[in-house]
Amino acid sequence: MLKIKTLVVGPIQNNCYIIYDESKQAVIIDPGGDSEKIIAACDGLDVKYIINTHGHLDHIGGNSKLKEEFAVAQLVIHQDDEKMLYDPNLNLSAMMGDKIISPKADVVVKDQDTLKFGERSIKVIHTPGHTPGGILIQIDDLLFTGDTVFQGSVGRTDLPGGDMKTLVKSIKKQFLSLSNKLKVYPGHGSSSTVGEERQSNPFFQ
Repeated sequence: MLKIKTLVVGPIQNNCYIIYDESKQAVIIDPGGDSEKIIAACDGLDVKYIINTHGHLDHIGGNSKLKEEFAVAQLVIHQDDEKMLYDPNLNLSAMMGDKIISPKADVVVKDQDTLKFGERSIKVIHTPGHTPGGILIQIDDLLFTGDTVFQGSVGRTDLPGGDMKTLVKSIKKQFLSLSNKLKVYPGHGSSSTVGEERQSNPFFQ
């Protein structure tokens, strides 16, 4: 059975998720900062992947320290956001006065790629719009949506690389085609389900 630890981290208060199973193998999704807190929460776990749902500073800010701590863990990002890891202007950290340059990605993914996680598969679902390389991460009945979909809202598109028409298309094709039962864990705010968002999210009506 999968277990989830949710940590609210970094200056923009994003959700960092630690997912692990009985084997203690773990995945970290969106380590936006507060690296020591994340490292402490991973005590006793074998971190296999560090996954960035997109390349903004509040989702990649902890990459460097986590890669130092968990040397064998593979850093994962979509191919269309990879360049954001290495460019403080693109990842928006320069405008915040703290230039973030992430370590190199170990695994660069595209839509429908899968990663092995114990006996499970991690499915990558490409949802451009908030950024060109935004992704959803599905593990069993859990869906980590980054800044694509929030409870009752969607990601902003007024930042460089954002496009509302593209985001709407992504959500209709990739998110709303999924099972209502999937539990949604967004990059900010509270969790919900695909069904709840389909029914009540004003952006989908």
